[in-house]
Amino acid sequence: MAKSKDIAANINTTATLDGDPFFGGSFSGQLETAGDHDWIKVELQGLQAYNLYASLLYTGSATQGDSFIRIFDSAGVQVPNAFNDDGGVF
Repeated sequence: MAKSKDIAANINTTATLDGDPFFGGSFSGQLETAGDHDWIKVELQGLQAYNLYASLLYTGSATQGDSFIRIFDSAGVQVPNAFNDDGGVF
């Protein structure tokens, strides 16, 4: 099995969504180590509502996760109140 490339956890990430985020873009990655964070680059429009979902597919590996979504601006600063752990609206 080929080892997957780690996704950068900063503004230099090259990971992007497949498809348009407004019409259902998606990304599939892998958490390589405990505590791994993957940043996915996406361009969002202001005054627009988006539904974001994160899920973990259990593969039997020792690395298990807890999804947590945070939105950062292009400078890497977290947008105030733009985060969610375990569901709900933000």
